Amino acid sequence: MTVTDDISCVRRLLAEATAAVGGDYFLLPVADAEGGEPVMHYRERVYAYELYHQLRVRWPAEWEYSLAGEVDKRGHPLIRGGLLDNAKPDLLIHVPGRMANLAAIEIKPVRADRYPGEDDAFQRDINKLLAFRDVGYTGSFLISFGESLDRMLDSGRVLRGYGVPIDRVELLHHRRPGEPAVAVSW
Repeated sequence: MTVTDDISCVRRLLAEATAAVGGDYFLLPVADAEGGEPVMHYRERVYAYELYHQLRVRWPAEWEYSLAGEVDKRGHPLIRGGLLDNAKPDLLIHVPGRMANLAAIEIKPVRADRYPGEDDAFQRDINKLLAFRDVGYTGSFLISFGESLDRMLDSGRVLRGYGVPIDRVELLHHRRPGEPAVAVSW
């Protein structure tokens, strides 16, 4: 397979795996303090761990790449500097022990209500993905899950205004369970 074929395979796997993420992993039911109906919350790690599972179920047995979650790059002899010193991407597709790095993936929920620091978190993840591209990762994907992309797209516009090449990050939006994440233009 060529690198282009490998990235196409990543896109296909992400579409299939996101479509298989169930409702309770997409929106986690949290017990209400007063005994009422559970309150639904977007939880990045719950979603990310289920996405990891769904990817592993579909992983091509003959593929040289492996899937890893939150690999800590602290102390790595080649991947360092700036944002990379303490980087732990949500998912990595690579060949461990070699600098055969296919893709870095970050995941972010997009909520209807804004929370403090949300815009900074979007921008930090975009910049982290760009830093991984600069050290040899072929692909970078930001998967957003939830209702609306408006604030994430606004963050992208801000970064583009500063000359940040956000087009090097593929944005996928997973609007609701049972549907695949789809590519969205910045």
